[in-house]
Amino acid sequence: MNQAIDHEWGIVASHSFAFKTLFNSASNKIIKFNYAISLAKNKSYEGNIAAKEAIRDVSTEKAMAEML
Repeated sequence: MNQAIDHEWGIVASHSFAFKTLFNSASNKIIKFNYAISLAKNKSYEGNIAAKEAIRDVSTEKAMAEML
């Protein structure tokens, strides 16, 4: 019985760690996304590239979160 409980808590802990890691990664992507938007507002070439990369990164994080 205790092994089953330990196993379940292990699953919960691993999912919690995965979610925390994903959340931190997503937070960093959002910071980069906001920075990219501010660059894009200046209508710079670098801003447009950064905005496209940030949108792609945020979309990837969203897809990963949906898999959890």
